[in-house]
Order: sequence, then structure tokens, then C-alpha cells
Amino acid sequence: MNYSPAALFGFEKSKARRALVALFFTNPEQEYFPRQLERLSGIFVGNLQKELVKMESAGLLESRRLGKLKLYKLNVKHPLYPELKGVVSKTVGLEAMIRGELGKLKSVEAACIYGSFARGEARADSDVDLLILGEVEEKPLIRALKRLEDKLRREINYTLYSQADWTKRRTAKDPFIMEVLKQPRIPLLGEPDVLR
Repeated sequence: MNYSPAALFGFEKSKARRALVALFFTNPEQEYFPRQLERLSGIFVGNLQKELVKMESAGLLESRRLGKLKLYKLNVKHPLYPELKGVVSKTVGLEAMIRGELGKLKSVEAACIYGSFARGEARADSDVDLLILGEVEEKPLIRALKRLEDKLRREINYTLYSQADWTKRRTAKDPFIMEVLKQPRIPLLGEPDVLR
């Protein structure tokens, strides 16, 4: 029996559902036309339409008409929205996407999200702040983050430290590092203790 959240919500069976849920929960204030969703996800609009109908009938999406076209938006007033937001972020949403891309870079020792996303205060125009530790080559990192920016439709700002530089700056109580350590963080890779 598979009790993973992805299996429970059917993300593993439906690529269309996985793409829609990731898009809507990453940009909860954004409205989309079905053709926009097709372009953003790369999935045929007919497959998306079936999932949109299911998600709307479950109360997860709201829709409105604009002429003959229908716009869809995440229903942030859904009673399960706060819980779903966390599950989606970890399994198919922002956290999972970032974790997947950074995980491909073998030299990332630890990574976390900080800033407005970690505080739960992200808006439609909020960027994503990443703290990354490791001996990482910047060109592959920049390419990975660019792919993420295109998928998430959000700017990603990263701060990169080698383990030695992180330890030195932390010991010296570098103001930036001390500020990040005071704030909530979402661990992505590595041991959470490394970023304390």
C-alpha cells in the first residue's frame, strides 16, 4: 500500500493533475485560461480540461467566464487549503521542484528556502530566496535555477557559500547569516543542522 501524499492525491497517476496542482499552488492568486495552462504545462488542453472539471467540482478551483472563455483560479478559501498547500509544496510544488533540480547538482551539501516563502508571506510577485552550501559550479547552478524560474514563473535569488566560508562567516557572526538564521527556513537538501 502506498501512503505517500503524491499517491493519495493521484499525482503519480495523472501528469495533468500534477502539473495543474503545481502551477495553481505555486501561483495561488493567478487566473489561467485552459490554453495558457496547456502552454505552461506542455500537456494537451483536452487532458487538462478533464482535471480542471474534477478540481472545480471538488471545490479546489474557482472559475469565471470572460466572454466565451473560462478562467480558473485556486480557491484559497477551501477549508483544506492550508494543509494542501504544505503537502503540494513538498510533493509536486515549489519545494519539490527546487529539491529536484538542486539534487541533480552533486556538490550541493545543503540548501534551504528563506524569506517570504519560508515565512508563509509570499505574494504573486514574491521571489524565492535560496541559501545553498557546497562546492558548486555556478554555470550548472544558474542553468538549473533558470529552468526553475521558467517553470515557476518566479525569480529565484540564491546565495552560495562553500562549507568553509559558511563556517567562517557564521563564527564571525556575519550580519546576513545571522538574519537568515533568525528567520524560518524550509530545508530542501542535506542535514538541517548544517544550516543552523
